[in-house]
Amino acid sequence: MRNRSIMVVITLLALLIWGGAIAFMHRHPPSAENQVILVIMFGSGVLCTVMPLSYGLNARYASPLGRVGDMNRALRQGLLTALVSGVLMALHLMRMLPMDRALVLVAIVVLLEALFYIRRR
Repeated sequence: MRNRSIMVVITLLALLIWGGAIAFMHRHPPSAENQVILVIMFGSGVLCTVMPLSYGLNARYASPLGRVGDMNRALRQGLLTALVSGVLMALHLMRMLPMDRALVLVAIVVLLEALFYIRRR
């Protein structure tokens, strides 16, 4: 499969995951187990949403890394975004998320991606 075909499939999967997360939120009470499931669905939805966006933006503005390298870069950026957004959502649900902590976590992820970019140059 070509990378563009994979990104179309991932985009359709993202729509299914977001629809499932919305349906899950409206049908189940907010117990601790359901909140864990929601955080996992949220992270998966963010991953499947950010990967095609990252692939498209990198294809347009970044230097190409080859077919596998471009896909790896999109996957890495999607995973980092999904991880930080899942952690932020979990902290928010536990009521342990002040604004400064959120900014520090996002800054760490941005610096990590900048280090990957610098290493490639």
